[in-house]
Amino acid sequence: MKSEIKLFIIAASFFGAIIFSQPLQSQPLYKKHMLDLNINYYQVCEEAENYFSTIDRHKKGSGWKNFLRWQYENKSRYYPSGNRMLVNHFVGVESFQKLQRENQNRSIMPKWSNMGPYKVDSITFGYNSGIGRVECFEIDPNNKNLIYIGSKGGGFWKSTDCGQR
Repeated sequence: MKSEIKLFIIAASFFGAIIFSQPLQSQPLYKKHMLDLNINYYQVCEEAENYFSTIDRHKKGSGWKNFLRWQYENKSRYYPSGNRMLVNHFVGVESFQKLQRENQNRSIMPKWSNMGPYKVDSITFGYNSGIGRVECFEIDPNNKNLIYIGSKGGGFWKSTDCGQR
């Protein structure tokens, strides 16, 4: 896996759907603190609430929806203390690197292929369309061939042959 792809995966999983359109120095304090893991989750939320109490949060481009997405994605990660330093944000990358190291001389590395679906409207017209990004995966430490993958919109997946099929 190329280092650029790894960096993108880490950034995408950590920052979720937040898109920072302003230069960092002109952003509200809560946005700067979202990037600083030393700042408590609940403090960031309080700063955001204070910021949005001074502007029209429902105005297009206000940033309110992006904040709500960040808050939703992170609330369960940092509950109950709000300490963001207690969470390993790189567990997925580290697990994959460990699998690579353990199997570098064997040909059992996962070879995943996109099997579809490719169009959301070809499955269902409801909220859960069956297409979703991978949110987590786990390799059974006692059986390296057993891999579990979970996604919000795509369900829960299991491979018993180290991802070969």
